[in-house]
Amino acid sequence: MQFNIAIIKWIDSTYYKLDTIESEDDLKHAKPRILYSVGHLIREDENFITICEDYEPVTTTPRLVMSIPKESIFWYKIKKINIEDRDIKK
Repeated sequence: MQFNIAIIKWIDSTYYKLDTIESEDDLKHAKPRILYSVGHLIREDENFITICEDYEPVTTTPRLVMSIPKESIFWYKIKKINIEDRDIKK
C-alpha cells in the first residue's frame, strides 16, 4: 500500500474559540500563526493542497479533511511511503 504524505509549513490567520477558551489573550490583537500540518495527501491543484488525518483504504474514504490555500504555504514536501500489510502489526 502506498501513501503520499504531505508536510506543510504555512500561515493561518484564524483563531478558533477552543484555542482561546482558557487564554487571557485579547482576540482584537490576535496575530496569524505559523503552523506545520502533516497528513495523507488527497489532492493538490493550483490553488490548494488537501490532506486528511484518517484514510479508510477499502472504501477510499478520507476523514478529518483540511484544504490549505497555496498562497498561505511557505513550503511543502510530498513523501511517498510504501507499507506492506505484513509490516502492520495486528
